[in-house]
This record gives sequence, structure tokens and C-alpha cells, in this order.
Amino acid sequence: MGSMLKNRYTYTMLLYMRHAARYGIASAAGRALCKCAEPKSRLAPVSKQDIFLRLDGCGGVSAEPEELFFTSLNGSCVPRAGMREFVRELRQMGIKIYVPKKYISLKPVLDKLSFGDIAFEDTALPVISCRDGANIRIPSPMEMFEKSTAYSVLKRFLKSNKELFELIIKKGVYSSPFCLDKRGEAVIDEPYILGYAVFAPLMYSFTDFLSEEAKKYDKLFFLSREGYLLKQLYDMRFSGDTEYLLASRRAVSFACIESGADADDILSTYYKGSVKNLLYSRFGIECDIGGHISLPEERARAAELIKPYCGKMIKSASREREEYLKYLASVGLSEGSAVADVGYRGSIQHYLSRLTGKRLDGLYITSLYDALPGKSCKSLYPVYNAFELPRHPVYPHHLYLEAALKAPHGQLLCFDGDSPVFAPGGESDSFTEEIQSGIKAFFEDFKGDMDREAAAEIFNAFISLKMTDRSVSDRLFVEDSYCSDGDTKPH
Repeated sequence: MGSMLKNRYTYTMLLYMRHAARYGIASAAGRALCKCAEPKSRLAPVSKQDIFLRLDGCGGVSAEPEELFFTSLNGSCVPRAGMREFVRELRQMGIKIYVPKKYISLKPVLDKLSFGDIAFEDTALPVISCRDGANIRIPSPMEMFEKSTAYSVLKRFLKSNKELFELIIKKGVYSSPFCLDKRGEAVIDEPYILGYAVFAPLMYSFTDFLSEEAKKYDKLFFLSREGYLLKQLYDMRFSGDTEYLLASRRAVSFACIESGADADDILSTYYKGSVKNLLYSRFGIECDIGGHISLPEERARAAELIKPYCGKMIKSASREREEYLKYLASVGLSEGSAVADVGYRGSIQHYLSRLTGKRLDGLYITSLYDALPGKSCKSLYPVYNAFELPRHPVYPHHLYLEAALKAPHGQLLCFDGDSPVFAPGGESDSFTEEIQSGIKAFFEDFKGDMDREAAAEIFNAFISLKMTDRSVSDRLFVEDSYCSDGDTKPH
């Protein structure tokens, strides 16, 4: 038997016979399928164009007049991404699709089709048999993953995270048979897949982290705007007292201003852009001062620029502080609370503590080693020092997280009575909704224990390898007038 297993065809047959005995499928059909499926060499990526050209030359597929659709062995197959659309394209071109009579026993269900891609462990059945006698075989998701650059980075996690990679590979990045480009690299061209396979494992790991940390606090506040989705994800899995807290660096830091020194403190945070935008976005000062400025390098110059406006600024801050404190009291922000957010330097947590005079701890996905002074600032993926930063799997890409987690409203500016005032431009869009829909779908599908390191490396691998198609990556941006003149794109 040992020598027999060295023969690839015999091994494939034994695999089929084991499955056929279990599901009662005719062995004659199985032998024919396995013979067609026998890979003589590693397959190059298959494109729709390759298939169209082949079919155009032979007029159709398979000489036997039955539709070429297969359900999974247990009849519950979910179609692979892109296949239904591809079948429609074939039909619109007038190309007939057949299934040989010998496969009728598989009882095809057209609403749940796998289009011939029934995988027996490391083998996959051919998708199309042409009239010219040649077979066009579409690789299985696992085969495509093994061809990609990401495989060399992530393969060490495969054995211990089978359920996770089952979803990432078969329902995520490699679900479409046409996901590989000419280099043999996967290209993520759907926002849903980006959410499902790249962002979701990291979000899942973060909710695990929060559930453990939340035991120490009376209430967990999710900071806007990223907290809009984070709260929903947390509540999908865990119970507890949670609240979506309207906040922003602009709203909270400005409300803290009671003197010129307080205003000067706000100038310590990074900024690069026009003077005009700096004065308006951080202090509400409308002016026509030209030129550009960089902070904290030109902090002294900025302090001189805001001096003439200090009296008016302090008066406006007093009014906003009064209104904002009323809001914080109404939602129950107290000493035993913690705030949750994507991360960075804990600015909002810092200013909330100053504003309320209460101890507020922060729980983050990632945070920098020079977080603002204040209370506890704990993160799932902390950066401990500057030397670690270039190799860190999460922090360098935190803007991608902010772009994917946007709420359907703009940045909070202040409160006008009981009503929040938002900056324009934060309306909900279908692109972001698709990303977030993919994240939620993963949360519904995954039932195992999340490996924190694996989640971080999956996120890092797909972002670092720049596998996201330009049609998707160009639509990822963060509205950030607090640190720049406008939208900031992840890079």
C-alpha cells in the first residue's frame, strides 16, 4: 500500500473511494471524475479570458447534454464567489453548459452550486470539459492560497487555526476562482471580502480582549466614530453595560480650555497643513492667515498665532464645556468606566479625564509607547518602543482600521443644547457598509477561539503585500482635519 500511495492517481482514487463509500455515490462516476481531476503539474492561475478563448474555439462544453453543475457531497454547498456571474456571462455569450449523464446522481441544485469545484482534501474536480477533449480545471481555494505570497508568511498558523483559515481561504480572499492576478497573487477587489477576511479576525480578537478587561469596570464606553461598529460587534458576542460615546479630539480638547496655557497644550499633538485649518479645526478660529505649519516642531510659532484670539476662545470653550458635561452626565460616564477605541495616543481619554476630573482607563486595539499622560492605557497590540514600530503588525496600519470602522456621521464638533453638532462629510456610504457587512458576517460564521497573533499577522500580511485592488484601496480614507488639511489616505 505504501508504494501504491506514491502514485498520485492511485492516491486520488483512494480518497474518492473513501468519500464515495460514505455518501453512496456511484463509483463509476467517481473514477471518471478523479481521472479528470488528476493534476499532472502545478496549475497557472485561471482567468475568465482563458476559459472564454477555449470555449469559443470548441463551441461549448462536454458532449453529454446535462447542465454542468455540482452540489457538494452533502448537498449544502455555497457557491464560490464570482461563479454565478460567470455562468450568466457564458450563457449570454451563447455557450451551452452541460453535465455528463453519469453525474446526475449528484442531484444538482441550481441555487446552491459549486460549479464542479468539489474538493477532496488537496485535490479538486475539473470545472469544464471541452468538446475538443481538453479539461479546464479551476484550482481549489487552498491551492490558490498555497501559490500566493501570503502563504509563506501565514503557513505557520495553519495547523493550530484550522477553522479560522477555512473561512479566510474558502469564504474570504481565495473564494473566487478568479482572484489571482498574472503574478499568481490574490487581489482583493470587493469591500465585503476585505472586511470578512482582513479586518474581521482582528476585530474578533479585540472583542475577546475587551470581554476580559470589561470585568474590571462598571461600564464600557465605545468612542465615536470607530466605536459605532465596535460596540455592535462586541454586543453580538457579549452582554454587559455598554454605551456609544460621542466624542472627538476637537470637541473634548477644546472644552478643556480655561487659559492660554490650556490652548498651548493642544499644540503638542501632530499637525501638518495650513495655518488657517489648524486654527479653525482645533480652536474654532476663523481667519485668513496664509502659509503652512508643522507641529510640534513649530509649536512656539503656533502659540503666538493664537494669542490674539485667546479671550474669545476661552469664552467659547466655557460654553461648549458646559453643554458637553451635561451630555457626559446623561450617559453615566463615571469613575468606574473605561473607554474603548482603535487607539493611537489616548488623546480623547486624556482630555475626558481632565474635563471630568475622573479616573478613566482606556482599552485599545493598538497604542503608541508615548501615549499622553493620564490613567491606564492598555491595548491588545501595544508598541513598546520606537525600535519595534517598523516591524509591528498592527500599529503602522491603524489608519486602515479607522477607514473601515467609520460611523455614518461626521466628526463631533460640540453640543448645541441636547443636540450634537457634526462636521459635514461623514454620511454613510455603500462602500463602507459593504466592508462592515463582511466583518459582521465573519462574526456570525466563526465560532472558535481566536489566536491573537494569527489575527494580527493575517491583517498585516494582506495590508503589507498591497493585495487590495486600487478600486478598493483608493476609497479607503480617514477624514482628519485635526491633524491635516483634510482626508488622510492609509499607506
